[in-house]
Amino acid sequence: MSKTQAERGEGWVSLLFNPPNPVAAIGVILTLVHLVMVLAPDRLGARLWRMFDLAPARVLRSADEGNYIAVAREFLGYMFFHVNLTHLLINLAAILGLGGFICREMQFHARERKSDAPAAFIAFFILCGMAGGLAYVIAAPASYAPMIGASGAAAGLAGASMWVLVTRDSEGGPSGGVFRNGAILALFSAIVISLSFFLDTSNLSRFLFGATSAWQAHIGGYVFGLLSYPLFERFAGRGR
Repeated sequence: MSKTQAERGEGWVSLLFNPPNPVAAIGVILTLVHLVMVLAPDRLGARLWRMFDLAPARVLRSADEGNYIAVAREFLGYMFFHVNLTHLLINLAAILGLGGFICREMQFHARERKSDAPAAFIAFFILCGMAGGLAYVIAAPASYAPMIGASGAAAGLAGASMWVLVTRDSEGGPSGGVFRNGAILALFSAIVISLSFFLDTSNLSRFLFGATSAWQAHIGGYVFGLLSYPLFERFAGRGR
């Protein structure tokens, strides 16, 4: 773990219970949305679900018709809804742990200046989720099967965490060379992606969520997070 956490005496587990404010805010919003869906009458819940879930064929039709409000609503909204409590809790654990780690990294590397870390983190989280949604649409453009859940965004946080852990030393500085880091990232990312695909299409996923998970969104979010994180960290540290 990098100096970012060591300086504060924090570990991965403690981030679940003491996350940075932007991460906690996302967790609260996800929880409140799920609570509304649980308490809402069935007809209202179904209507809200239909408004915000992401179905590739439907969103592409909306784009063809020039209904960009509907496109934005689905790409942004789908990540705030969850199939059941298990789905929510798994994503919350990933977001609080990995998100806390990444948000602390942004804050640490921006500490010498006025920080835009909260804005950078929230933008990064949302765009990871949208990248996951885009991967899902590209993989099955004719499908009307809807997708919901924040796991694409959480996968982006995993990709960013992989980048930090491989390219940073224990003091938070650069570690290794470009080729060495690239090879390690490629190897471990291949393992992570393969494991994700296996779990997402397994009977375990069907047991937990009632269907297989959207592996396309997980891969899309992960790759986006892995490749784009350095840009968002730079944005977090720019002076205002």
